Amino acid sequence: MALRSVRSAAVDGRRGTALIQFSARPEVDPVWQDVLAGILRHVSVGYSVEDWADTTENGARVLTAVRWTPHEISLLPTPADPGAQFRMETEMTEPTTTPAPPEAQKETRAEANAEIRSIARIAGRDQSWIDGQIDGGADPDTARRAAF
Repeated sequence: MALRSVRSAAVDGRRGTALIQFSARPEVDPVWQDVLAGILRHVSVGYSVEDWADTTENGARVLTAVRWTPHEISLLPTPADPGAQFRMETEMTEPTTTPAPPEAQKETRAEANAEIRSIARIAGRDQSWIDGQIDGGADPDTARRAAF
């Protein structure tokens, strides 16, 4: 049973992107809410390789897929490739959640800053963007929305 479908997909150089539409069925909403909340923020792509480039780097043989076809996209909380993430469009619905009570808000500023730095690396943001988010006291969810 499909929770979502890929509306379009493209590979541009070394980066692949896809436009994914989630089902509007009520049983899919908890998955969508986990995506919006950043719990499910990574993807894994199943693909077949049609053409490889065979090179040598530092004396080691390196095979690189240069022509490949994606077949499926899965949602994951922890990825094999940290760069494989959801990137939200601004017109998408924001999550409607109740803030956690103070005792449940255990994330320290250092942890938040580390996550903001990770978000920036993945989104291709520079140090000045990172500094602005951290100096402004942004939480990781706010920084994620700003980055993507």
